[in-house]
Amino acid sequence: MSEQDKNVKLSDNERLKRESNFLRGTIEKDLKDEITGGFTADNFQLIRFHGMYQQDDRDIRGERAKQKLEPLHNVMLRARMPGGIIKPEQWLAIDKFADDKTSYGSIRLTTRQTFQFHGVLKPNIKGMHQMLDSVGIPYEVNPRLVRGLDYYGKTVFEWVTSSLGAQGTVCAGGRYDGLVEQLGGKSTPAVGFAMGVERLVLLLDAAGVVPDSIARRVDAYFVAAGDVQSEALKLGETLRTSCPGLRLQNHCGGGSLKSQMKKADKSGAFLALILGENEVATGEVAIKFLREDKPQQTIPSANLAALLNSELLINNGE
Repeated sequence: MSEQDKNVKLSDNERLKRESNFLRGTIEKDLKDEITGGFTADNFQLIRFHGMYQQDDRDIRGERAKQKLEPLHNVMLRARMPGGIIKPEQWLAIDKFADDKTSYGSIRLTTRQTFQFHGVLKPNIKGMHQMLDSVGIPYEVNPRLVRGLDYYGKTVFEWVTSSLGAQGTVCAGGRYDGLVEQLGGKSTPAVGFAMGVERLVLLLDAAGVVPDSIARRVDAYFVAAGDVQSEALKLGETLRTSCPGLRLQNHCGGGSLKSQMKKADKSGAFLALILGENEVATGEVAIKFLREDKPQQTIPSANLAALLNSELLINNGE
């Protein structure tokens, strides 16, 4: 190292790297220290370079402080599964370790081809590494995963996609064997989950597996020009009954005819149905073809269902 390099002011992380004997520090000494459950001084930061992050159980932090005890420190570990494949014997070893050696007895599954332990106490870190090594599973420690609800126990899981940005959780749930008993019932093992329907739809769209006939959300867009909202809603319901396959969107919220027509075009609809005060008075509806070069026409409301059924057959290729 040159004298010039020695005089350069380093960030704290770079200082740690330089002074830690290739990121060793005194981590081994801390692991053997039974007086504290955490990592001290520079080791608190150094373990991050090895994929481990220290946290504590916030639910009992105040209670332990009153008892003049240090926080209940633990770490998080994320495993890696090449190709997202895990053998039965590997899973059994993982599940047993979670039951026996973690504070929460839980595992979180993700669709990033991995699962995660959390709540591992310092005395169990070595055993956890040895277990994962013995069954051939690479891993990374990560304490930043937080339990959502306290009644979960054993396995909790989360199906996550990288196709939807930050809001990538599609499905999540877990075991809650003690919940029924907490609510006054008999001890009953249980598991449950919930899915975000809108995220499933977005995920299907992102994967390009939604047929065009389904991806198109609207066949006709109902424009209400003037004080005719009630009449438009009533006629819309009549059309849905008469045309079971019709995807009809009624405009809600008012606005000028121009702004409503912009929304009709943006919806992807084939037709815009225009109902104004004059049309209500004469019992007619104006029809504008949004995807074809046809002139606008006005027809009696009584004939509208037949025309829409005909257009549906044409546009669905039947």
